[in-house]
Amino acid sequence: MELRHLRYFVAVAETLHFGQAAKSLNVSQPPLSKQIADLETEVGVSLFHRTKRHVELTKAGREFYEYAKQILNMAEHALTRAQHAARGETGELVIAFTGATIYDLQAIIRKFSAAYPHVEVVLRRLVTSDQVPALMNRSVSIGHLIPPVQSDELRFLPIRKERIMVALPEHHPLADGVTPIKVASLAHETFILTPRNAGMSYYDAMMSCCRRGGFIPRVELEVDHLESIVGFVSIGMGISLVPESLSQFKVQGVVYQPLEDALPAFETALAWREDNDSPIVHTFIAFAKEVLRPILLG
Repeated sequence: MELRHLRYFVAVAETLHFGQAAKSLNVSQPPLSKQIADLETEVGVSLFHRTKRHVELTKAGREFYEYAKQILNMAEHALTRAQHAARGETGELVIAFTGATIYDLQAIIRKFSAAYPHVEVVLRRLVTSDQVPALMNRSVSIGHLIPPVQSDELRFLPIRKERIMVALPEHHPLADGVTPIKVASLAHETFILTPRNAGMSYYDAMMSCCRRGGFIPRVELEVDHLESIVGFVSIGMGISLVPESLSQFKVQGVVYQPLEDALPAFETALAWREDNDSPIVHTFIAFAKEVLRPILLG
């Protein structure tokens, strides 16, 4: 029994007319009649009562029709899912991110999920140094990380050159939210930063910014996640240097202030294995390029 037999049977069952069914199938009536006869022989029962003027389903035919429809629908669904999978439109996509890159990534994923609702995006928070082995052992498909990364087996799509901003308690004397602050004016402040092992590139960029201002920061507290840092700033435990994109993370009691003399601190990028032939990965990268085109061109 082939799907063709079921399609022919369903067409006759729904029209109860061999001529009309043959026309809808774009076949002539004699081959259609033969296919139905062959199907009845294989099933071992009559599926239709036939007279010269009338065709109707037998009891067995009515039962067979319900399952034949289900089988055809399932076959069509399987075909569609296979085509979606081949185009990278269905399946699971595991993406790693660091705390310093999540806000750009959120915008991409939100739009990607709307465009490809059958792709399940799984997020894993990993520092850049942990993303590389995860990409290499394929436990992660795409990384959103902070270069530089030394690997000939990875490809990169630069996303953004992040500038550093200052996160200040809202009642801090410098906190007007507008006036750029000189880095040197922060020399006597108490800082809250992430430890270096939570993100070397980000940590080194913060320290380099302070050195350009002529001082080494007095770090009162080290916290693994940037969002936690902002929480501690909000209760007045200190100030922090944060990526510009983190200013999207609004917390009551915190003001994000630009720096007057801070150069772009670090770059963020998407990374994936060069030999990764997953259609989903390539679909996501192509989609990200389109979403980020204004940033990339800028």
